[in-house]
This record gives sequence, C-alpha cells and structure tokens, in this order.
Amino acid sequence: MQGVLITIASAVILAIVAAFAAPFVVDWTAWRGAFESQASRTLGVPVVIRGHIYADILPTPRIILRNVSIGADAVSTGAVADEVRADLSLGALVRGSVEAKSLTLVRPRMRVVLDSAGRVALPTGAAAPGGLSISSLAIEGGTLDVLDRGADRSLAFTGLDLKGEARTLTGPFRLEGEVALAGRHYGTRLSLGAFGADGSRMRLIAEERARPLTIDLDGTLRLEGGAPRFEGRGSLIRRPDGVPGGPPPANVGAQPGSTPPGSGQEAWHESWRLSGALRAGPEAVVAETLDLSLADTARPVQLAGSARLALGRTPSLEVVLNARALDADVLRTPAGAAPQSAAESLAALMAAFDALPAPDVPARIGVAVEQLTYAGTVLRDARLDLSGADGGWRIDAAEAKLPGPSALRLSGAPGRAGGAGFTGDLAFSSEDPAAFLRWVAPRGTADVAAAVSGPVKLVGRITAGAGRYGVQDLDASFGAATVSGSGQFTDGDRPRLDLSLAVDGLDLDPLLEALHQGLALAGGAVDGGLALEGRHLKAGGLPLGALSLAAEGAGGTWTLSRLTLDNLAGLHLEGKGSLTRLAAPLQGRLDFSMAGAKADGLVPLARLVSGERAGEIMTRLLPVAAPVNIAGSASWGDGGAGAVRLDGTLGLLSGHAAFAPGAAGGVPRVDLTLSASDGARALEAAGLTGLRPGLGAGQLNLTLVPSGTDGADLDGRLALADTVASAKGSVKVAAGGVLQPRLAMRLDGADVAKLFLAAAPAAEGGPVPAALGFTVSRSGGAWQLEDLKGLLGGAPLSGALAIEGGDVPR
Repeated sequence: MQGVLITIASAVILAIVAAFAAPFVVDWTAWRGAFESQASRTLGVPVVIRGHIYADILPTPRIILRNVSIGADAVSTGAVADEVRADLSLGALVRGSVEAKSLTLVRPRMRVVLDSAGRVALPTGAAAPGGLSISSLAIEGGTLDVLDRGADRSLAFTGLDLKGEARTLTGPFRLEGEVALAGRHYGTRLSLGAFGADGSRMRLIAEERARPLTIDLDGTLRLEGGAPRFEGRGSLIRRPDGVPGGPPPANVGAQPGSTPPGSGQEAWHESWRLSGALRAGPEAVVAETLDLSLADTARPVQLAGSARLALGRTPSLEVVLNARALDADVLRTPAGAAPQSAAESLAALMAAFDALPAPDVPARIGVAVEQLTYAGTVLRDARLDLSGADGGWRIDAAEAKLPGPSALRLSGAPGRAGGAGFTGDLAFSSEDPAAFLRWVAPRGTADVAAAVSGPVKLVGRITAGAGRYGVQDLDASFGAATVSGSGQFTDGDRPRLDLSLAVDGLDLDPLLEALHQGLALAGGAVDGGLALEGRHLKAGGLPLGALSLAAEGAGGTWTLSRLTLDNLAGLHLEGKGSLTRLAAPLQGRLDFSMAGAKADGLVPLARLVSGERAGEIMTRLLPVAAPVNIAGSASWGDGGAGAVRLDGTLGLLSGHAAFAPGAAGGVPRVDLTLSASDGARALEAAGLTGLRPGLGAGQLNLTLVPSGTDGADLDGRLALADTVASAKGSVKVAAGGVLQPRLAMRLDGADVAKLFLAAAPAAEGGPVPAALGFTVSRSGGAWQLEDLKGLLGGAPLSGALAIEGGDVPR
C-alpha cells in the first residue's frame, strides 16, 4: 500500500507542477506499469491495461482505463472491460486505503470457469486482494459466461445492466438491474454478505419480463474446496398477469366480463408456486422437501415431494410429487364458468399437455394422488408419470380407478409431426360401463349407456387432438362379445370417418346408435371408408349369424359395394347401393335380395328402412310370410322418406309391392299385385278376421295414388273363393289419423255366405249368391253404406245401411 501512496503523491506533485508549467504535457500512459501493478495488488489478480489511461487528480481523483484485462489468460476466471471508470476518495488514499466513490465497468466480458472437479479455476497468479470499498458500483452492457469444464457446458448471461455497492472485495455486495439468459430478460436483485468460514448469506430474486415468473433464492453460498455450493430455500412462482410482482398489466381495454388479474378465477396454469429446501453444487441441485401449489384461490391444490436436477455432462431432472387427497375440480373450471363434463375437461387437459414446451434437459416427473376429486367424483390411486426431452413430453403412465368401477391406463406423447395432440396406448376396463359413460359424458350418451352391459375390457393405440381422433390395434371385449380393428374420425370442412372392425357376439344396436349420433354431429356430410365383419351377432333383438359390409364415401356419396346379412333369424340378405346422406334424413338407394326359411328378420329391416309403422305391419304378416324369396330396392329422397319396391314371395304371398312416401307426410302411394295360396289366412294376418278357413287362393290388386296433402285416389280388386270385391274412389286422412273414404264398391259372388264363419247357418240352406253395388263413406264414428242396390240370395235388395261402433254396436 505504501507503493500506492508514493505513486499517488508523485502524481499529485507532477499534476501541480504541470498545472503551472505545461498542463497538457502529462502522459499518464508512462505510468501504465505502475497502474497495472497497483491494480493487480488491490484486486489480487493480474491486471493488464492495453488502452489509454486518463486521470484527474484534483479536485477528486478520477481514473479512466481503456481495454482492461483482469486475469493473465483466457482459460481461467477473469474479465475484459472496454472501459473502467473510477472516482476515488482522496482522503481515503491519504489514510492508506482505497475507496471508490463510484466504479463503472463498461461492456465487461466476465467469465467464471469451473474445472473438471467443479472448483472455481482462479486466475493464474491470484493472491489475496487488498482493501477496496466501492460505494457505487455499475455494470453497463456486460456479459458473464459460466464455463463448466467438467460438464462441457456453459451459461451465457448477457445484457448485464446492474447497479449496487461492494463494501470490500470479499463482500458484502448488493446489485440490482437487468440480466438476460437464453434470450429471456430478468429484473434481478442480488445481495451477498461478507464471505467467512461458514460462507456468505445470499438472496437472489429474478423476475422474468416477458412472463409473470419469479425466481427467489435465500440461503448460504460457500466454497468447499473451491467448489461453489448453495444451501437454503428456493421458489419458482407464477403470478397472474397484472398482479404485483409480475409483469405490467396486459389487459388494458379488456372486454367486459373478462377475468380480472388476481381475482382467483384464472386458469390453474396461470397461477402456481413451487418451493422447497435446496442444496446446489456443480454436480446437482437437490430439493428434498418440495411443495407445489396450484391455482390462486382460497383452496389451492397442493402437492409435496422432492426433485433432483443433475448438472453433469448428461443433465437431467427428476421430480416426484404426492398428495393424499386433491380436488382437481378447482383446476378444471374457473369460478363462475360453465361446468364441464369429464370428457370435455380431459380434452382441455390434453390440449394443455400438447402445448407444453419441451424441457431444456431430459426430465422425469411422477405425480401420485390417493384420492383425486374429478368431475364431482372421487377417483382412487391416480398416478401420472411424465418424461420430457428435446422432442417434447411423453406420458409414460397415467392410471386411475374410475367410476364403474373402472380402471384406466394411458401412455404416449404429443404427435406434433402429425398434427395430433396425443398419440399413445390405452388400456381400459369397467365392471359397469354404463355407469362410467354416464359419468364421463352425461350429455348425449344416455341411449348408448343404457344399451351397454357386462364387463368391458379395451386396449388400443389412440390418437386425439387437432380435429383428429382415432384408435388403432383395437382389441376390446363387451361381456362375451369382442371387437377388434381400427377407426378414425377427422374433422374439418369435409369430415372423414374410417372404420375397419371385426366383431363377434356383439349386439349391433348400441354400435348403430353410437354411429348414428356421430353422423348426426357431422350433419351426415362425411367421407371415409367402412369395413365391418361380424359373426354371432344380434340386431333388433334377433340373432344374426354373420355380417359383412364394405363402403366408401367420397364427395358426399357413399357407395355400398357389399352388404351381407347371413342368418338374421333364418334370413339371408345381399345388397349394394349408394347414399348421398348418412344421417337422418337419409338420402340414397339400396338394392337387395332376401331369402330364408324364416321371416322374423324382416321386422327390424322394415323398421330400419321405412319406420316403426312398417315394422308393425310386418309383425302382423309374420305368420304367413315364410319362406322368403324377395328382390327389391329401397330409396330415400328429400326429407328422408323411404320408398320400397318388392318382387317375389313371402310365404303364402307372391307378386309385386311398391310403397312411396306422400307429400309432406301425407298418404303414401301404394301399388300391390299380390296372390296368396291361402287367401283367408293372408287376409286374417292383415287384420281382416272372421273368414272361413280353406277358401283357397286369393288375389289382391290395389293402387293408392296421393291426391292433395291429405287424400288419395284408390282403385282396388280382391278375388277370393269365386267372389270378387272391387272399390274405386277417394280416401282422406282426418285429424288423429282417422280414415274418411268415399268409395264406389261392388260385390259379386256365387256364394258369399261361405266366406264368413258368422254366416255358417245361412250357408246350410244352400248358396247365397250376391250381385250388389253400393257406396261406402264414414261420418263421425259411423260407417255408411248408401245407394245399396242389387241381388242377395236371388232376392232384390236396395236401401242404405249405417253401422256405428262402440261397446254396443248399432
């Protein structure tokens, strides 16, 4: 220090002399060696000044040094500054100490080097520093590189603009300002106590400027064998935008009804706190007691656990979090928002998972909760294991015991390359799948849930997100039934549905209902491909031996290249056709042929093609409708009304039948040309009772042509047992579906008495021929036969007849 005083004194004398003799002659560069020597002695490390030196002695010593290097080489800890400015205390210098009123480092490029053992590599020639106190310290436009030789890794802090103080070169220190790391800017406050045998007390607070994240470290920093180590508490906090401690409010001009910052109604990922006791060194950062608090509400969700961040050549992060009980409903829906179903919130969760940024280092995170409240239901033994790398995050295992009781296990990763939110493996089982469906999606699944019964097991590889949902390698069982194959639905301007399934022992009705609901959501305008193979099935409550279906949809038209139903309650069907709309109302055409020893399968087919009324008619005809050998077609036009044409035989019946819808749901068009080998049985099955059995063959020709919106023109002829009945006229449908005919009829027969069982006594007296004409109409509840004229039993007959039904007919 004596050398410093001699140098300063000499400089003062020289300055005074120069002030009177030649003020501009003083060349401070000539004193470079002295400045370097004394600066090296003060700092305790070699100092080299390569640039100009400027100095003022009076009234206050002021020094400006250009291009200053601290440290003898570039491979150990040191710094290079473009400029060093210092205002020194003359009084302190006279007293034998160095005190800087202010010290400014301009564009310093600092480095801290850790050797292969994690020790700070001190500058070559380093010694104990002298006494230096800095009242005001500033760093302008600086950088700091932390070079870890052992890990072959570095951290580059840039944009250092800091202000503070340093009472001595060994502390305490205080710095506050701006720092950037990896392109992210932080407002930083650092205080460091004087280093002693037990280290130095340290507090570091860094607030990210672009996001409301705050890092807070409070503990002890010490050097053990030259290696830096920290022990204390640390926290990483995310505050809602606009809350004090975060970035400035960003919701100026927000729309009415938006969520105000700090209101406790933010989404769970907008407010959380991670804190714990930390131990950090060159090899790892360890948090043995870690607490995670989610959601800025009166009831935050809290988990506890531990974490370890390895810092060697292969850095990695491991986190384990646990909770005995956790209410996830606090996270699912902000206060005041509409409640979500379990399926809806799961979709939102998967979207959030897809949006997670890839971790900076390989990471593994495990979360376990014994009792998880989700969608108002307590789920048990919930567990989530995540792993992350450069390509993003992956769910190694997600499992829980769900309502039903059901069990779910899921694993996979975001499918960013394919545009899907998630791709992974799914395993699901449920003892009561209906209860599970009512919980996971209470809206819109009632019919499906009611139809699904028996234990369910399902495994497959699923894809979900970005408007694309699918399953591959599906292997499922529903009770004794099995389903395998694949399926995918892609949303968009033109949705696409692709299904390829093999089923065994399945009731097709729930599958058709689910397909119907899906098509209804898509509006029936969907492309894709369907391939379905099945055996030992059920359809409409009837056994179906085998099913084979193949169809392709493009440009809004579906081409059905193969439809085979084998042994639908004894019935075999082959068909093909095309549809321009799949959802109700259907549009398109189907050509088919049916054959079989039994006709029971016609009931669900009639109901499917033409509605419930057609199914009821077919049910009545079942006693006379087998065996079956029919070719026909079904077509659906605008409004979805179905037209049917049939040719062939149905048991006792043979001929041709055609049904076409009327306008606006009015009377349909009907064309019948039928013959029956046993006319009485056929008519009785159709609803005309009281006929005598064994009357022989019969024939019916009937044409019903719609007229107007509520009527039709009828022309019909029925021949049975040498008797012919004909009718021609009009039929209207009144309110409530009541028929109001106006028909001109004629009855001609050699013996009409033998037609009816009730006329048996009259038949004992001999034949009762008839040749009658009359009109039939209906008024109120009474049937009227008017203009009655002709012969009955050889006797002339004329007049009118009114018949009124009721408990006592009149």
